[in-house]
Amino acid sequence: MLEVHIESEPPLAVAAAPLAVAAASVPVNFPGITFSNGIKAAFYAVFLEQLSDTVLGALLASHETVAIALSFVLYYLTDHPDVYAKVLKDINPVI
Repeated sequence: MLEVHIESEPPLAVAAAPLAVAAASVPVNFPGITFSNGIKAAFYAVFLEQLSDTVLGALLASHETVAIALSFVLYYLTDHPDVYAKVLKDINPVI
């Protein structure tokens, strides 16, 4: 049986390939030459990494902040039954 494996390179590796070629080229920044393409590839590779870090950081920060705040509120309410009674009194008409 013939098996075919198609492996795609990760986006960062694809973006960094022209950067590796540009490292050995003449360092003159004219549009369309290898060095110029390498500079663009380096910017794109850094942009992808920064973008993924920013998105992941925002997702984790928003989730963890809410989770920690709710945990603190519940902990506070269990330690102070008088406050819990007032909160329950205010919430019951709404619910």
